[in-house]
Amino acid sequence: MLATYYSHNQLDYPKEKCVHTLFEEIAALRQDDIAVTCDIESLTYKELDSYSNQLANYLVEIGVSNEKSVCLCMDHSIWLLVSIIAVLKTGGNYVPIDPSYPSERINYILNDTKASVVITLPENTQIMPDGNYTIIEIGKNWTGFLSGNDTLVGNIHTSGNTACIIYTSGSTGRPKGVLITHQNLVALAYAGSKEFGLSEKDCFLQVASTSFSAALEELYPALLSGSRIVYSCDRKSLSSIHELINIVQRNQVTVFEVTTAHWHELNEEIVNNNLRLSDSLRLVIMGGERAIEKHYNNWKKQNIELIHVYGPTETTATATYFKCNNYTSKNTENLEWRLPIGKAIANLEVYVLDDNLDPVPQGTHGELYVGGDLVTNGYLNQAILTAEKFLPNPFSKKLGDRMYKTGDNVMVLPDGNLEFLDRKDKQVKIRGFRIELSEIEFTIEKHSSVKQALLLIHDKVNGDKQMIAFILPAERQMIIDIPEIREFVAKYLPSYMVPEFFIVVEKFPLTNNGKIDHKAVLSLFTDYNYSFAQIQPRNKMEQTLLEIWKNYMGITQFGVTDSFYEIGGNSIIAGRITAAIRSSLGVNLLPSLIFQKVTIEALSEHLLNQTLSQVEEEFRVIAKVKKKVQLISKTLTDQLGLNIKGLASVSQNGIWIISKMNVPKHLYNEPWILKMRGTLNEKALERAIQTIIQRHEILQGKLTSLDGQPLIILGNESYSFNKVIANEDKARELIKSEVIQPFDLMEGGLIRTTLYQISKERFFLLFNFHHIIFDGLSMNLLLKELSILYKAFSESQNNPLPSLEVQYTDYAFWQRHRLKGDELFNKQQFWKEQLQNLDEIISFPSDFSRPEILSYLGKNMVISLSESETNSILNICRRNEMTLFVYLLAAFKILICHETKKNDIVIGTPVNGRNYSAFEPLIGLFINMLPIRSEINCNDSILQLMNNIKLECLKAFNNQDITFDQIVEAVNPGRSRNLHPIFQILFELEEDPLQGIEDSTELSFIGIEDIPTNTAKYDVAVVNKLYGERLEISLTYSSDLFSEKTMRKILNSYYFIILCISEIGSEKLAEFTVNEVMKKSLKSEVDTDVGY
Repeated sequence: MLATYYSHNQLDYPKEKCVHTLFEEIAALRQDDIAVTCDIESLTYKELDSYSNQLANYLVEIGVSNEKSVCLCMDHSIWLLVSIIAVLKTGGNYVPIDPSYPSERINYILNDTKASVVITLPENTQIMPDGNYTIIEIGKNWTGFLSGNDTLVGNIHTSGNTACIIYTSGSTGRPKGVLITHQNLVALAYAGSKEFGLSEKDCFLQVASTSFSAALEELYPALLSGSRIVYSCDRKSLSSIHELINIVQRNQVTVFEVTTAHWHELNEEIVNNNLRLSDSLRLVIMGGERAIEKHYNNWKKQNIELIHVYGPTETTATATYFKCNNYTSKNTENLEWRLPIGKAIANLEVYVLDDNLDPVPQGTHGELYVGGDLVTNGYLNQAILTAEKFLPNPFSKKLGDRMYKTGDNVMVLPDGNLEFLDRKDKQVKIRGFRIELSEIEFTIEKHSSVKQALLLIHDKVNGDKQMIAFILPAERQMIIDIPEIREFVAKYLPSYMVPEFFIVVEKFPLTNNGKIDHKAVLSLFTDYNYSFAQIQPRNKMEQTLLEIWKNYMGITQFGVTDSFYEIGGNSIIAGRITAAIRSSLGVNLLPSLIFQKVTIEALSEHLLNQTLSQVEEEFRVIAKVKKKVQLISKTLTDQLGLNIKGLASVSQNGIWIISKMNVPKHLYNEPWILKMRGTLNEKALERAIQTIIQRHEILQGKLTSLDGQPLIILGNESYSFNKVIANEDKARELIKSEVIQPFDLMEGGLIRTTLYQISKERFFLLFNFHHIIFDGLSMNLLLKELSILYKAFSESQNNPLPSLEVQYTDYAFWQRHRLKGDELFNKQQFWKEQLQNLDEIISFPSDFSRPEILSYLGKNMVISLSESETNSILNICRRNEMTLFVYLLAAFKILICHETKKNDIVIGTPVNGRNYSAFEPLIGLFINMLPIRSEINCNDSILQLMNNIKLECLKAFNNQDITFDQIVEAVNPGRSRNLHPIFQILFELEEDPLQGIEDSTELSFIGIEDIPTNTAKYDVAVVNKLYGERLEISLTYSSDLFSEKTMRKILNSYYFIILCISEIGSEKLAEFTVNEVMKKSLKSEVDTDVGY
């Protein structure tokens, strides 16, 4: 083998001529032949030359000249080709921009090229950002540039001038503009025409976006061979294999080019549906990614020539080609999965070199370098990067010759063809090991159930890297045994090369350019379809933290390196974990730390550096509190002759006061149904409920008052367990009546239960609590205890629950004495500053005048997201390191901002209130209301808004020890009987109360259903419920203020905004067209259930 591997395939071509000059020569010979068609439109060579001359003259008049850039923002049409040729005739260069590009990318290209002119179609004008440039709308109905003079008055230019600039993605995040000369394009045209066998008899379908370098390989060999150019005005429809086949048939296409991934899909569609392509088709060109050889065996039956091409934009889209027909694999077993990329195309040299730029032996992999006439002039405005990638060619005798460093690993096969292995940057370093991802992909693909594997790297928030293997099954709907695949890979590779995660996909999503969309594939990486790494603890701290996390996460199959976000963490769970850590380890930390140290590994490292905090002192205080509560209880009991347990909490005091007003007597009823299926042991169920009531004193409580202060009395009323046998319709009718029956706070009996037997194995267990003894998290606690107790009692076992350290009255006393003096002042000062200059009312525009006194009557409606919609949103939250609460609140605040025309928005949200682990197991009223205030800046992106809301939430949560009443006292807003102070809209996220609950052998808890009571404590209350894999949104509104029609519109709009912002996170709020969302919501057939 020579020191270099290169091409002797030299081809004479007119190096000194420009593209448009050669086109004019062909147009003169074929004036009346069709040059280009797009659906029903077409132009002859004479028309194409004439129109392009007239447009070129107009461009020259407005200042386009040599080396000036003109941007073409349009998709396929006959006017695209007119514009390309016209710009070339002026001496300028064209810069194709895909209309689907984000506005930021379009703006970047305009600024980078300093383009003063943009040519576009009328339908694309609106997407153009503001700027100092002229927009020309071109099309069949616009003749502003047609002077009638089609004699070209152009500029003098040479083949060394830049003809076009194609932008590719840059590793730094900045797109790179590749400078492609006329000589590059002419060399490509002649080499491509020869290798593809093109002539005036051919009809070449243009598939690629003009902004993609493959479009050069499609266009110029065809154009300068006299072939007919065929466009589809709806280019994106070509991603449909059926539409591609139809267009080929309708236009009698002879040649087209597709990406490798598109070709795989085309081949699969042919095999699965026994299709046959049009008889007119003689050649298909494909390239862009590695091609799987086993597909070619099926393709041979088509008797259509197949050419596999390879080439980066920097070598004018083409470097090598491989004619697949009659190819017989001579590769060894470990190479049989790829087709070669072939040999160098005419007038190019290719070199396979090591890191020292020395040639590698045959059969050894090295990096591919390309020299010759198709090597472009480097990158626009990026001289350093150009110098790094376009190196002096030591193998060329021509002074000034350069070769391009592709970054691709290849190998020279025995027959002289090149085989593409992988990107050089696919060599990654993980945990100190340097790993070739392609080797792992090959190993996975050797398994009989795998068609294709793609290895991607997930960068964790702590800087670690994780390998994820995405697997395409060998057959559709095939069930892949992931453990078997993992074991199979482990047989061939060392443990450090076995991917952490294996994810099965139905198909690989493609980019607009037809390549596998790695970003979209990586977004499939969720906790619903992979197994966690489960790295075990390495020290005692990690062991303790892992045990705590497993108690609260709802799953146990994870390890110390798994992210809090990825395993389903949220702000509620963060609060519980921090409380447990305080209690168990005696270290002081806030929930916000969990969002900063998102793995047990990182949190452990942080905590090991911490000293003991004041938590031990806190619980010494609680011990003293218990003694004081007992003393007060005895004193009051002796004084009043009643079994007084202690003072009511601050929150209970608020409900006590409101309940004395003229409000619906059932305003604070909290009814819900536990749905059960299976064989029910009624005695075990009744005993379990009685045990819970006896365990939590507050459930036995009633209230009285002393000097206006409510006191908690331990009642002696016996609990009654009621049962009704009825079908579902009758049961719901009875429930509807039962849930609005009022409680008497002073008489007790503040919990009611009724068992409805719907059928032999189907039951509704109705719970109805007064809110003064029960909050949302109490439901989760009750269900967990009910499940444990029912299972034990049905199996004739004793009560397995540990005794409670404290009771609710201990908490109530502690809460009242928790903040005093400077600490209370500082907390109140925070909220005073946080809520200063706040509007008195921040609510949706009402349909009816606000009455002087609200009736507190309301209605309810519900909407549900599908599992796929919910999972899509959860994926976005994980990728962006945010909680679902923040995501949903951002969507809701966008809606409020649009409806109220206000940018300064505050809503209320409930927080757990069980800030210390001693209170974690207690049922009762603990929740505290926190105002969340956000300033909506229309210049921010939606992701920036989410981040701002995340920070505001963390600030609020870190100051949640103060009660809402104390916040109101500090802020001192205007008070009114018809207005909730500080906020009028409630926003809440509830977790699934059945999460983590184990069913007994014969009975399952299958669901929870909240029962509306036709009351409304706020103007509007939105409760988002993540139950299982579906998000349900419940909206309750005041019927004093709003009509059902208005609220349905609000709910539907919120639904659509939730879905829309998942797709446009980088878009500015000012560009987010809420009105379009509104229109869509009004026309929607979304299922909204109103009332009960």
